[in-house]
Amino acid sequence: MKFMADPTTIQHAAEAAVEAANIAASSSDPIAQFGLNVKIFIAQLINFGIVLIVLWRFVYRPIVKLIEAREEKIEKSIKHAEEVERRLNEATLEKDAMLKDARIEAQRIVEEARDGLKQREEESLTKTREEVAKIVQEGKGHIARDRQEMLASVKRDVVDVAIEAARAVLAEGVSEKSSQKIAKKIVEERGL
Repeated sequence: MKFMADPTTIQHAAEAAVEAANIAASSSDPIAQFGLNVKIFIAQLINFGIVLIVLWRFVYRPIVKLIEAREEKIEKSIKHAEEVERRLNEATLEKDAMLKDARIEAQRIVEEARDGLKQREEESLTKTREEVAKIVQEGKGHIARDRQEMLASVKRDVVDVAIEAARAVLAEGVSEKSSQKIAKKIVEERGL
């Protein structure tokens, strides 16, 4: 919407300006020579003071309070952020220390396990050697007994063969050649 001035208003303004110029020219007051009316100037100063007081009281002070509150809030936020960052750094250092302790503990446990494994391995090896030695010893005992039994059996068989061969030789009254033949026959019959 355009502002359109009323022609009568423009005419009144022009007449007021001419009258003010006439008053200023006719007056001997030096301020009036510059086109200033002291009464109007003082009234404008009073109006400006009133507007300044109203703006000061109802606009400037609330804005300043809002700005101060905002600055305080920002300052608190910065302090809080610094505190959070400090705590984060402390937590990181504590985490690193805990990880280091955990690694050392894990390494100690692994070494204990290795030592325990070596010890169990040595114990198992010693036990196995003892068992093998025992089995070997028992085997040797069995072999010796079996050998003794076999020798005794062989001796009995040889004695039996010799006795039977002697009986056959004596019964037939045979020569040396035929006695050997009879002995071979008896040995073959016995499966020796």
